[in-house]
Amino acid sequence: MNKAIRGSRLSVFLGENFMDALRHTLAIVVPVWFLLDAGREIYLPFGLGILLIGLTDLPGTVRDKLRTAIWSLCTLAATALVLVAAMSHWWTMQIFWVVASFVLCLFGAGGNRLGLIGTMCLILAIFIYGLAPGDALTFAFWVFLGALWYHGLSVIQVLLFPFRSLRQALFECLEASGALLHAKSTCYNTDVPLAAAYAYTVEAQRILALKQEQVRHLLLSDPKVSRSPRGRGAYWLQNGLAVMELFEQINAIHFDYDHLRNAVSADTLSKLTELIQGLSGATRKLAFGALVRTVPLEKKLSRELEKLDDKIRNMAGCVQQQNEAAGKAVTEVLANAGAIVQLLQCLNKHDKLPEAPPLDVLAFLPQTRFRWSGLRPTLRTYRSQWRFALRIAVLFGLLWLPISVLHFGHYSYWILLTVIVVSRPNFGLSWQRNLQRLWGTLAGLALGVLAWFALGGTFWTWVLSAVFLFGFFWLQRFRYGYAVICISAVVVLLFAGERGISFSLVAERLFDTLIGCGAALVGAYLFPVWERRRLRALLGTLVQQQLDYLHEIGRFTAGNGDLTRMRLARKQTSASVAAYADGIAQALVEPGHRRLDVPLLFLLRELGYRINAVLVGLALEAERGLKSVPEKESSWAISALEESAGLISHSGNIRRQPVSYPVRQAAAGWELLAGLSNKLLCVVAEADRKYPARHR
Repeated sequence: MNKAIRGSRLSVFLGENFMDALRHTLAIVVPVWFLLDAGREIYLPFGLGILLIGLTDLPGTVRDKLRTAIWSLCTLAATALVLVAAMSHWWTMQIFWVVASFVLCLFGAGGNRLGLIGTMCLILAIFIYGLAPGDALTFAFWVFLGALWYHGLSVIQVLLFPFRSLRQALFECLEASGALLHAKSTCYNTDVPLAAAYAYTVEAQRILALKQEQVRHLLLSDPKVSRSPRGRGAYWLQNGLAVMELFEQINAIHFDYDHLRNAVSADTLSKLTELIQGLSGATRKLAFGALVRTVPLEKKLSRELEKLDDKIRNMAGCVQQQNEAAGKAVTEVLANAGAIVQLLQCLNKHDKLPEAPPLDVLAFLPQTRFRWSGLRPTLRTYRSQWRFALRIAVLFGLLWLPISVLHFGHYSYWILLTVIVVSRPNFGLSWQRNLQRLWGTLAGLALGVLAWFALGGTFWTWVLSAVFLFGFFWLQRFRYGYAVICISAVVVLLFAGERGISFSLVAERLFDTLIGCGAALVGAYLFPVWERRRLRALLGTLVQQQLDYLHEIGRFTAGNGDLTRMRLARKQTSASVAAYADGIAQALVEPGHRRLDVPLLFLLRELGYRINAVLVGLALEAERGLKSVPEKESSWAISALEESAGLISHSGNIRRQPVSYPVRQAAAGWELLAGLSNKLLCVVAEADRKYPARHR
């Protein structure tokens, strides 16, 4: 089951990560090989600049790459110049570490790209200080040239292959769509508890929501795609819109699975499970075709989709054997499955969508660019980025002075390096990175020592170092612990090759890692960002977004709405469901998580997901113009969501005692929405009485 949710790892071997790792490795090994005769003072900083700045190179368009290059090069130059100027006195260095670490960590307020740039520039400053070059300014200059060399290669690559990142993003999105379908198939499987099936589905949807945002950014931020009426740009835009439409169909639920399991025969449920698992397999095969498209593969997938279509028609002929409520539910499942098959056929055959929805696609472009207006809210003390920057500044200020005075060996700067590498704004991620860093360092040191004694400083030692370096670049985005193994082995081999293997080298690496990880955890306790304290606010946002989505559906059905606004409301609601699920996952690894009411959190997560899924189904019905809004059910649902939002945000009191809304067996649509909304109100009201919130 977990394997199904995580999806296939085929992209590791055929996708962008592999090729980027290869490019990154060659970008270091080839120039450093030619610069060996120039001396350590040149090849070391040049390779260091490529190594670290390359880690800021996220997938993106030409504009993204150019912006990243400008920001990183300017920030690196400014940081290096200030560092060189401050190195003459200990007290200026103390001020530098406090101010630079605080400012560079605040870069995270501008998004992932700027956050990585700030982190890598701080790491480069640590290396420039720790390696203690004779001429620090010249050393920094060669670091700058290495960074410039890498950014030049990155921009050239995206100019030559402009749709490479988009192809990878579509692959991952289709993989996640297949995983969501597989998770939803468990809802029809009576051998799987329904609560577990909902949990699997929520996690799969959370992952898919992240992949969808990446696709939207790459699809809509590139003028070659979003504004291209024909050619390759139009082809990729069509594929991207089809993938977006696929998510709408997959995420829609028109009925209550609990009632459905009781109303539909076991044989029919088994066939539905098999059908949806077949759709999952076809979607994953289509994802493979996004990377390696061949005519035989297209024909094979087309035949498989035709078989699924035949299975849907055959099952539709047997619906009359069910009772009225069950027959209606099965018919809707089959109609939904048929729409998914049609979309998969369009993607496989490169056909246009049968009815392209009249959308303003640019309205869905995620706001990933840095905006000065977005920095101001971050500078409030309760924001996680402010606390994170303050935490790192205090740790650097406290650690640098004893490190510089007591001299914990030749490589004591590794302590500062470990602190910045393992630290994250919230505790859960910091704890996870600490564990991965510790066991990865232990395994990597052992591997490096064994490799050195096996190869003994021969040519193959350097070849193996390059292989480990490639492994680090390949794994660092999705298997950080294994990436630490690779980079630790590289450190042992390179330093042993320069100074010889010694117990002090290995012991110091391990000792500094332990100190750095311990300091990072202490800092996380001193300046905590507890995810559990944000759960109520995340739930409030989720309920309010669902209420707004419901209003948009009502306006659209009445003829007063707009399809773009309704789809945007769906996007925001799905993102809120994913954010709440992620918040729960982070809270469960924090200290004191045993005091949380975990069953209550899981129940609220389940209700949030189910209400969102029903809303998506109602929105699809509204787009097809099949039904009007029933006044009784819609009023009940709106009232329940409004009161739930008021209780969660402390802005209102409950106007009526919650009672169970009478829901028929196998209820669907608006009736199911009213029942679920009322159940959410009952759960929220009970939780508010049991755990009253403290007003700030």
